[in-house]
Order: sequence, then structure tokens, then C-alpha cells
Amino acid sequence: MSGFSENSERRVLPLWRAAAAAAKSSEIQPLPSTEVQRAHLGPAVNDLNDLLEDFSAKPSIGLAADAINNAVLSGQKDKAIDAASFVLKHDHVPAPLRRLAKKILGEVPEQQLDLDLSKKSRPNIKRLRHLLTIDPKSSVLLVDLAREYASVGKLKEADRSIQTALAYGGKNRWISRMAARFYVHSGMKDKAHHLIANHPLTRSDPWMLAAEIAIAQANGKSPTHWKRAKNLLEGRLPPVHLSELACAVGTIEIESGSNRRARKYFAQALLSPTENSLAQLKWAERHLKADFETDQHLDQSHGAFEANFWASYYRVDLLGARQFASQWLAQEPFSKRPATMLSFVFELLDDHDLGLEAANWGLRANPDDITLRLNKYFAEISSNWTGLPEEKVFEEQERIERELRTLIQNRLESQHALANLGLLYYRRGMAIEGRMLYDKATSTLDSHHNELSAAAAKVFHAREAVIHGCDWAAEVVADAKLTIEKAASPGLKFYLAKIESALKNPARRREIFQKSSAENNQLIAFASLPKKLNKIDFEISKSGATIWLPGKK
Repeated sequence: MSGFSENSERRVLPLWRAAAAAAKSSEIQPLPSTEVQRAHLGPAVNDLNDLLEDFSAKPSIGLAADAINNAVLSGQKDKAIDAASFVLKHDHVPAPLRRLAKKILGEVPEQQLDLDLSKKSRPNIKRLRHLLTIDPKSSVLLVDLAREYASVGKLKEADRSIQTALAYGGKNRWISRMAARFYVHSGMKDKAHHLIANHPLTRSDPWMLAAEIAIAQANGKSPTHWKRAKNLLEGRLPPVHLSELACAVGTIEIESGSNRRARKYFAQALLSPTENSLAQLKWAERHLKADFETDQHLDQSHGAFEANFWASYYRVDLLGARQFASQWLAQEPFSKRPATMLSFVFELLDDHDLGLEAANWGLRANPDDITLRLNKYFAEISSNWTGLPEEKVFEEQERIERELRTLIQNRLESQHALANLGLLYYRRGMAIEGRMLYDKATSTLDSHHNELSAAAAKVFHAREAVIHGCDWAAEVVADAKLTIEKAASPGLKFYLAKIESALKNPARRREIFQKSSAENNQLIAFASLPKKLNKIDFEISKSGATIWLPGKK
């Protein structure tokens, strides 16, 4: 079956965006201006005057680039006007540096300067390496380069870039937070926690404290600066600087069972939320069964892709969820979570080609992730390898069966692998064997009270039984329906509605499971749904298949 992570834990780990996108965020802004507080940004502020003096004494493109980068990160773009003017007087200057110089001089609108490298189809490693020949000590470029390396699974190269970035800019808040995020991603959680917990800024900087708490949680440790973090939340810093810290503290309170205190901290986070805290608020809503009324903030935030994904998904707006998951993956191309959810949504829309593409994208950065591997197998099997010669299809089926059996033997997500093996047997025309494999997987998942995984396995088993016209199809659909009420998964409820319709309309079942049922405007874009989804109906007409939701029919 296709794996997903509706109920997985989420920490307020730093959001690792491209530097150009981060430069527009509150994360790089100084705390209220005193000389002591301004030092929180580290060398990006403290060294800017030295850089400008060096540039004035001996102007060069390298010094100008360094000054511009530091000015943007420290929120002092007005100090880099001379450096920006110098850059624009030269013809052979890299396009990103030219655009950044124009931005400082106000020559182009802000929206035209989206330099988020992850939007490109290929990593910009070559381009970043070229920029580093001009400005080799730019910790900002080095962190961006590490992000690109991480997105294609080159962790050793990313680690070298991060270490060099820390050597040049390790006192900087943003550089340190991104380095810690890389260490968590690459499995070096102890190193990540040591970096942040012992950083000279951490005791007094809410952004650093938020990272310390989140990384300690991820590492199964108690936060080092817990009391200091709670005291800082009682202070007078602007709410935007406290939002992620309030979420981090609130998440700890949920895990300790103090839901009332957790609600208080999440309400504080909502006063001026970041994209990251909005995503944590959506997570908290699911766990607290609360509604923090985030819609207005989601509409106003242009980068809250993860939060908007979950909002769309729980409205059963799968076309919207698909779009936001794609943007979430572009924002964090190294992360397995957006790739996992994007591949799952594509499978709910029966778009197996793009489901496979999303899984493969995630596997580039996370080649050992079992859930992404299972999603890849699911998409491959569901596609039926259309267009391939018969002998090639047989080879692919044999390969996948070997790999699934290896996962089962090694007890790596063995029940999920067993369910996928059941799917493979159905598609090979061995329905009885496929049913036995699915039943074995779901029986074990039921006994372990893994309701969400059991519901997913039963829903996709029901699809196969219906598609293949099996005598036991109605029985399997009924069992899936009972389980799904406990799991309360909007995506699985949506898909079960398609299956029930196919059961009632056997002559059109293959049409119902075509991706065109979503693509050809035959799937309602669910814009104004009630907060709680009670019933989904799937109707067949001459124009095709339509999903009806409460209040829409």
C-alpha cells in the first residue's frame, strides 16, 4: 500500500529554505535594537562595517558580494547601496548577484526576486560553486550549496559545505540553525543539539531556544534551556520572534499531557506566526482536536506550503493539497515528509506516474527511507507498467517481489510490504493469493492497533477486489468502511467513496479509477466545506464521476 504520515510526530525544527527566501523572513531580523541584541545575528551584523571598510579601501566584486549578502541577512540593506551600485557597473556579474544588487537599490519589485533555487528542475550546484569562486568565504552561499547537495543525497559534500560555513559564520543565528537542521537530517542529532545548546546566543535568542527544544525532542533528550525558554515567552519581545519558541514549548506540553498549557502557548504562537509555526499549529490541531482559526494567516502567508497542504488535505481538497505538497517539496527538497505526502496524494488521485515521480524525488535525498520505497513499489504496481513489453513487465514484477520479500524477512515495515505484495499478486492475476497476503497484513496491523495503516491496507485491498470483480469485494469494502471510521483519515475516506461507487457501477469501475476523474473538472474543488467531514458521496453520470460533499450536492 502507499505509505503516508498523517499522525507522525512533528518538531519545530528550523525551516531550511534557500537563503534568498529566508532573507525575506523574520528569522534573519535582529531582536529589538540594542547593541547587545543586535549581536544576536552574529557576524552578518558585527562584521558588516568591517566588510564595508575593506570594500571602500579596495573595491572588488568579491567584497561587494560579501557585503551585500551580509547586509541582506542582517536587515541593513541600506548600508550596501554603494556595493550594489558597484556590482551593477560591471557587465560580467552572475545573474543572482545582479538581481540582489537591483533589489537593494529598489530597481525591481520584490516579487520578481524569488531566488529559491529549489524551484529549478535540477540542483544549482554548478552555479553555486561558480558564485563561491567570486566570494569563497560566503557562509550564505555555502549553506545553500549544502542544501542542494542534501537534496540529491550527497551528504558528505553537504557536510563539508556546512563545516566551512560554520567556520566563516558560525556565530550567526541563521547559519547555525541551518547547520543544525542539516545535522538532524543526516542523522547526527547529537551534533545538532551540541551545536545549538552550547551556542553563545542560545540563552537569550528565542529562535535558537526554539531550535534547541525541537532538536532535543527529536533526539529523545530533555531541553537544556527549558526554564529560560519559558521565561523568555513571558517577556516583551515582538510576537513574531516568539512564535516558533511558543510552538516548541507547546509541543513539549502536549507530549507531557498538559493540553491546557499547550493551548495557551499555541495561542501565543498565533499572534504573529511564521510559516513553520503555522505548520506546527496545524499539527497541534490534529492532536488537541482544536481549531486555532489559522485560515486568515494561511491566506496571508505566501510560504506556508506545509500548513496549507494540511489545511487542504483535511478539507478533502486533494487538488489543492497536490499543489501545496508540490510547493512544500520545492521548499524542502531534502525532506522525506513532503515527498511522502505528495506521492500519497497522487495515488489518491490515481496518478501513478506522478506518484512514482514524487517517490523517486524523495528517494534521491533519502535513499534508505522504507516508506518512500514502498510508495514507489505501490505506484509501479498500480501503473501496470502500461506500454512495456510483456517480458519487461515480468522482469519488473519479479524484481519488486524480491525486494518486498527482503523487506518482510528483515522486518522493515513488513506488514506494509506484505500488503504491497498482495497488490502485486492481484495485478498478476492471482487474486486468491493476493487476498491472503492482504488479510495477513491487516490482521497483524489490527492486532497492533495500528488503525491508520490497517485502514489504508483495507482500502487499497478493497480497490483491488472491486477492480478484479472478486466475489469477496463487498465484504472487503464493508470491512474497510468499519476500520476507516476509527482512523478518521480524510484521504482514505475520499478514496473509499470511489471504491464504493465502483462496486455499485461495475461497468464503469475502470473509468472511476482513472486520473482523468480529477483532471477533467469532474472532481469538485472543495472550497467551503464544514469543519467536520461526515459523508462523501460519489456519483456516476454521463459526464463522468463526481465527488459530492456535505453542503455541495
